[in-house]
Amino acid sequence: MLNRIAKFASGLAMSVLLLLGIAKLVDLPAFADALRTWNAIPEWAVAPLCIAVPVFEVLIALSWILGMCRRWAIAIAFCFLMIVTLAYLGQRFLSDPPRCGCAGVVSRYWSEIDSTVVVVTRNALMLIAFGVQLRVAREHIRLNRVSATLSTQPSNRRGFTLIEALVVVALVGLLIGLLAPSIGGVRDKARVANTLANLRSHASIFTVYAGDFRDTMPAATYPTGLSIIRCPSQDIAVKAKYFDMARLWQIALADGYYNGDPSSMSFRSPLNPYSKGIGRLIETDYWYACSFLASPEFYNDTTRALLPQQLRAVHLGEVVFPDSKSVLAEYALSWGPPGAAWAAFTDGHADESTVVAELTHKSGDGAKSYDYNGHFPAARYPLLHTENGVRGRDK
Repeated sequence: MLNRIAKFASGLAMSVLLLLGIAKLVDLPAFADALRTWNAIPEWAVAPLCIAVPVFEVLIALSWILGMCRRWAIAIAFCFLMIVTLAYLGQRFLSDPPRCGCAGVVSRYWSEIDSTVVVVTRNALMLIAFGVQLRVAREHIRLNRVSATLSTQPSNRRGFTLIEALVVVALVGLLIGLLAPSIGGVRDKARVANTLANLRSHASIFTVYAGDFRDTMPAATYPTGLSIIRCPSQDIAVKAKYFDMARLWQIALADGYYNGDPSSMSFRSPLNPYSKGIGRLIETDYWYACSFLASPEFYNDTTRALLPQQLRAVHLGEVVFPDSKSVLAEYALSWGPPGAAWAAFTDGHADESTVVAELTHKSGDGAKSYDYNGHFPAARYPLLHTENGVRGRDK
């Protein structure tokens, strides 16, 4: 009787484990977001764990349901669930509570009840079922050994049938089919998280620079003629027009703020498929807003004067809307979302910013003044040219 109850409870727990694994595979990006709320999990480990955990859960559950190595499956599932539960409780009471994320695509529907009590109660019931089954199986093995010493009859154990093997192959193929479309989503989310982290880091460097230079934002070119942007430690010297500072700023700041490394991977976007495998980097994927290189009056048609009088580095204190004025933006020209860019703002945060045409100065830095500035057209680089410059806003 106890054996039947234990098998039923274990079967129910394994079915739950199988459903949880499949739910994660259906929506891997949601599971990846949940993993990022765990302090003990570094960013580089999110993608591997996001794939390994649900696949592990599904395979363990299937091995028990199909009658393959049931004792080992129960033991492994018991240890796995115990480790996850203890880790969850550890972070819950020592730090901010993590999001469980164990139900994958279903999590969004029961997020209101996915509390510590629910998670721990569910895991405890599954652990009890597994523990009872392990105890019964151990007793069953002991009895079999005793009976084996009293009997001389040959064992009638059998191997897997062809049907069982084909079912396993089919299920593995189904899992791969479910997994394939989700892997791309996880990879893309990881790349976006990386590029936003880069943008936040660079924006903080700009704030530090302004603090070192009397509230003045970076500028390393002259309004007239050609300038030379240098990184002396690397023997780099690049000819540039005034607004070329927008794409070459990392060379000018490298020695003072980036340990003399203007080719650091932090200047490359993981979203840019064209920068992979490139050697030494000359210009960055993260562009400095041209509105920080000219007076606010320059980006207003009624107050714009003849160049180069209004070309100058602005002061950080001139920014009126720090949380809405972009200082750096990645323009994913052919690989990003249409009508959007990833941007870092003056207050230090970074996010995906939808381009609002009404907030962009239509003529940009002035096509007729190409001899002065190199010209980046507003239609292609909208966040570089904010209406009213640093007194305006980009969202």
